[in-house]
Amino acid sequence: MVFDHNNAFDTDFDPEDFLANHIFKDEARNLFSDYIEREFFRECFERHLPIFDEAFDTAPPEWKWYDSDATVPGNFAPRPCKEALENCLNRSFWNIP
Repeated sequence: MVFDHNNAFDTDFDPEDFLANHIFKDEARNLFSDYIEREFFRECFERHLPIFDEAFDTAPPEWKWYDSDATVPGNFAPRPCKEALENCLNRSFWNIP
């Protein structure tokens, strides 16, 4: 599973704009219209979300910086990202127009 991080965790994400303009819009339409694939990915989220906090807490320290010299701290906020991923458990998520 691969995430388009700049869209997956964008708090201003607009599904209609995504489906109209994103380079992978056709693949998204195919995925969202395939009930078997949708359920497969929903189940993947269901299996893996329970380890989100542990994965974040045990991530290598260098991942928490913007630069390799560790002079610019990253601003990754795990809570909103986890909430976005939890949204994928809702079957309504898979009904993007």
